[in-house]
Amino acid sequence: MSSEDLQSNMFKGMFHYGEDKLKELIRKFNERKIAFIQKRETIDLVKEQIKSGEWNLLNKYIRNKKLQLLVQMGLTLRRLEEKKDYIALQDLRSKINYKFGEKALHISQFVQNKILTEFIASYLSTQRNMEDLIKNIEDLLNNLERQAIFIKATDSTTKIFENLNIKLTANEPESFIIFAKESAITNAEKVLQNLQEIKDFNYKIETKQEKGQLLILLFKIKSFD
Repeated sequence: MSSEDLQSNMFKGMFHYGEDKLKELIRKFNERKIAFIQKRETIDLVKEQIKSGEWNLLNKYIRNKKLQLLVQMGLTLRRLEEKKDYIALQDLRSKINYKFGEKALHISQFVQNKILTEFIASYLSTQRNMEDLIKNIEDLLNNLERQAIFIKATDSTTKIFENLNIKLTANEPESFIIFAKESAITNAEKVLQNLQEIKDFNYKIETKQEKGQLLILLFKIKSFD
């Protein structure tokens, strides 16, 4: 072997060694971010979600690192729910709440219920500018208390509609979400009927219903005056 070949092989070996070390450092860094979960089975489930097609879609429209992590947690919560592993599900919810707070948990549960994925699928047809799309999606996640209502079976539909009207009038959001599950769907349907009866309502209404839940999406109608 010539000296040139020897030097070339040494360089390739050093390069691959450095590349492997870099991958290992990235892996350890990513694991540190989810180390608070503690349970190895759940950590492995998070890694599984990161490889999913749904995460690849959502990741395109979320740049904030904390929001990305909370979305990953939401996908994992849904997987645990699908597996009927309710002990691990409650454990992860508690740890998200303890680590990041109740607001963060609501974001993860928003993803768990598939609301974010459905929202993005609909929003893509109304918003073409990528930067505006990313901004509005991150604004939504950071302001769920202003841009979403989660209806309960015990809620008064009159109160819900009043609250909704206040939020739409005060904040004039680009989009708004109304969500109900199981026995609360009847209340959501009454609210939907009230919305549909509003003359010259400034929002386009979309509904999605499946597996015991109703999602009502409102998108502000653009004015081209």
